[in-house]
Amino acid sequence: MRAQDNNIVTTERTEIDNLQIGEVSLSDVPASLLDEDTTSKAGELPVIGLIGRDLLEHVEVLFDVPHKKLALFQWNSRDGCSGTPDSIFSGTVYKIPMDSDGGIQAVVDGTSVRLQLDPDLKTSVLPRSAAYDAGVSDEMLDKDPRVTTQYAAITIGAKHRFKKINLGGRIISNFDFIVQNNIRDGALGENFFSGMIALLDFPHGQLIFQPTDSRNHAPTLHLHFDQSRQGFTSVHETQGTLKQK
Repeated sequence: MRAQDNNIVTTERTEIDNLQIGEVSLSDVPASLLDEDTTSKAGELPVIGLIGRDLLEHVEVLFDVPHKKLALFQWNSRDGCSGTPDSIFSGTVYKIPMDSDGGIQAVVDGTSVRLQLDPDLKTSVLPRSAAYDAGVSDEMLDKDPRVTTQYAAITIGAKHRFKKINLGGRIISNFDFIVQNNIRDGALGENFFSGMIALLDFPHGQLIFQPTDSRNHAPTLHLHFDQSRQGFTSVHETQGTLKQK
């Protein structure tokens, strides 16, 4: 597998006999087995894996980070719903086309930049070449604070504040990116998602979002449920041939 910093990580292929998320049960799910220790927890349970785009691309993924809510659902316009799920929101929303790799086009200080959507990333990142295109010089970056990011290896970058980014007509002022040398694409991380309710609409190829914060009550979304469920997996390993990807 190729990490964000272009390092290649060798993985073993395994298979999850059954993956259950709420009412959804999936059998024989292929997965990559990484040689890393489990250090993160969700409540009292260890986080033993990540759900990849091969599953998520078939569903709607709703992130409400300020109010600590997550929803996975399927949208069916034949059941009286509108064509796309932006109708679940009340009030003004912003929509941006999203490509099959989960990337969007943004305008950073007047320069068009492709950004991956990565809510797990602590701070948004930008390749140094894109920062140059946006008018940032080496001298400016030399004065910025140094920040380290752990990908496959540790990457050192400069935390630079950009004057304005445009995301589907939503203008965000004084937005921080970590400018790094060896990454392929920029990414929107937690400092974006922490102020938004974001719907990753994979089936229709769009990002839909609405600004909010934790001081406000969670907005009313026109979904016919309001519940949280945890998924449990059991992994059974079988012998096989090591493959590199």
